[in-house]
Amino acid sequence: MVESLQAVTGSDLMLNRRDLLYGVAGGSLAAMVGRFWNNTLDAPEPVIGTTPGAAGGIDWLESDALDRLEAMVGHWRAADDAHGGALFRDAVVAQLRTVSHGLADRPVTPLTARLFALVADLAGLAGWMSHDTARFAAAQRYWAFGVMASRRAGQPGRGAELISRMAHQRVFLGHPADALELLDVVDRVARQADPDHRLQAMLTAQRGRMLAASGDARSAQYFLACAGDLLAAAEQHREPAADWISYFTAAELAGATAVSRRDLRELHDKDIGPASTAFADAVLLRDPGYDRCQAMDRVGHVAALLNERQPEQACSVAHQALHAAAGLDSTLIRSRILTLTDAAGPFQRHPDVLALRERTSGMAVAGTVPAA
Repeated sequence: MVESLQAVTGSDLMLNRRDLLYGVAGGSLAAMVGRFWNNTLDAPEPVIGTTPGAAGGIDWLESDALDRLEAMVGHWRAADDAHGGALFRDAVVAQLRTVSHGLADRPVTPLTARLFALVADLAGLAGWMSHDTARFAAAQRYWAFGVMASRRAGQPGRGAELISRMAHQRVFLGHPADALELLDVVDRVARQADPDHRLQAMLTAQRGRMLAASGDARSAQYFLACAGDLLAAAEQHREPAADWISYFTAAELAGATAVSRRDLRELHDKDIGPASTAFADAVLLRDPGYDRCQAMDRVGHVAALLNERQPEQACSVAHQALHAAAGLDSTLIRSRILTLTDAAGPFQRHPDVLALRERTSGMAVAGTVPAA
């Protein structure tokens, strides 16, 4: 793990280019991820320590150093939510590389487990930022390292959440069947975790999302409803949420419901409710600081109104949506704008929609799959 992580982060920082390939795909990806998790179950537990002179002499196994690193990860996570992945990706990758310099065989202690959890967080964040900057294969690699680090930290829930991000990427790239295979792996990993209604709600919503992309309206609706029940249970019991799953709130569920309704209608001609209503709910429910998600909700709302043949309402909310999107450097935002541009296509005789389409045409990325 150590040598591979060093090689990946080093070449990433040196080349700093977008991926030309999307990495491992299909059943091979699910099998690979399963091996990454299961092969560590019976293996000797490598742990994190420091080597002489590594990382500038910093001993990452000191509690104060861990406190500082945890705070920095929290800062980067908040910055990603607010600004998109482009601004801080290289800094996160560099920090991941620095910390991995200190990997060595040491006795297992609470501090080593804590640092493995931090490596998982850094790898997960590097993966998400890479995904948001269209470095899809790099994202896959970082998430894989995060899965291995989660296992060594004794956090199967964290590992399950990271594998779910791989599933999200596959549906983003237009491969929902691959995503469902990955979710089967997720379920096996998550069963090893302590009961956590919020994590289960997220994973259940993910399954509904993937089934919608596959065209299974009835099952999608069922799983989305179950996710709502699980999230309500988490709130009712006031379950503490780890930083890595705290993002899954009623707003996130509304967003998942919205894109599920959109995909069923636009890709499969099936109707389980208006996507525009769910997008509007997501906009209202978003907490401050989630600027990228807020912008995606707003742009999705405009596109959904156009798909539902409500051009006047779409144009009335479009300015605020595009203003929010314009300040973010994010592949996810550009993908959502592409859905808006496509939705505006049928309104060739509507001057306001034509103006809207002209404004968005330069903001989207050609070839990006409009399924985020």
